[in-house]
Amino acid sequence: MWEKVGIIRSSASLQEALKALGEEHAPPAGAAGRAVYEQHNLRTVGQVIAGCALAREESRGAHYRSDFPVRDDERWGKHSLIARDEPARFE
Repeated sequence: MWEKVGIIRSSASLQEALKALGEEHAPPAGAAGRAVYEQHNLRTVGQVIAGCALAREESRGAHYRSDFPVRDDERWGKHSLIARDEPARFE
C-alpha cells in the first residue's frame, strides 16, 4: 500500500496494487486465529482505497496522481461511493 497507493500514485501503480491485493482469497472456513481475518480485512480495505483512487483521475489533498497532476473541483469535488462488485461513483 505504501509503495503503490501512497502519497504519489499513478494508474499503473494503483492497478499493480489491486492485482497484488486480489491474489489473496477469503480465509478458508474454520481458519484458525484472529490474524487470518485481520489480514483479510486489511486486504479488503486496501482494495477499496486503491479502487477509489484509481477511479478519481485527479490530484486531491495530499494525494498526488502523477498521471493527473491537476485538481479538478468541477468534475471530482464530490464524495466517493463504493459498493461490493460495483465501480466507484462520485456524488
